[in-house]
Amino acid sequence: MAKDSKKLKKLILPRTKTYIPGFDKIVDGGLPKKDTILLAGPTGIGKTIFALQFTINGIKKEKIPTVFLTFEESADQIRETALTLGWDLKKYEDAGLLVLIEYDPYRIEDIMEIIEGYIKKLKARRLVIDSISSLDMYIREESEIRDMIIQLDNIVRRNECTALFISEMNDEKLSRFGVEEFITDGVIVMNRRRDGDNLTREIYILKMRGVNHSTKIHTFKITHNGIAVG
Repeated sequence: MAKDSKKLKKLILPRTKTYIPGFDKIVDGGLPKKDTILLAGPTGIGKTIFALQFTINGIKKEKIPTVFLTFEESADQIRETALTLGWDLKKYEDAGLLVLIEYDPYRIEDIMEIIEGYIKKLKARRLVIDSISSLDMYIREESEIRDMIIQLDNIVRRNECTALFISEMNDEKLSRFGVEEFITDGVIVMNRRRDGDNLTREIYILKMRGVNHSTKIHTFKITHNGIAVG
């Protein structure tokens, strides 16, 4: 029995905590390190706030260097969103703990080299792409998005990062091509439900490789401190 317990301990995947109140509990301690996670949800549900909170908490709690790549909003808009929640991104950029990249999705040919270059320069252990859906709009074939995510996954693994890819959800479809959620290691879904005259925000784990995650739908709120689950 003791030997079996030791084997089980060895099988537990190393985790990176999000420190988002209530969230790490539903993924049994945090996101698996070196994995790619798709964060899907409709416009305005709080995906960017989740990604910023993941970024800021890692820096504040553990000084984890992070690369945050934005396609949809300008870098200044991302900084302004963070400031509304009391997070001064510029301070962490100046300290060399964060690189915030604003990039034109029309120029995707050299994007892999740029991402890995910044990861190596910063010795980053977290990567956020906001959003993967922006790249999808300039890709015509399903095979191209598949190859792109596989390349990103290889970059993440060889640089020992944990990656969060934001995906815009339309008509209950998690991604544009419908393959992104199958290639990534994990999928987190944020959504809203009409509850009488109110809208209730919900979050659940669709899949998380090697993790004994919650299979329930959990409510969450966006407060002046960010997202809180449960």
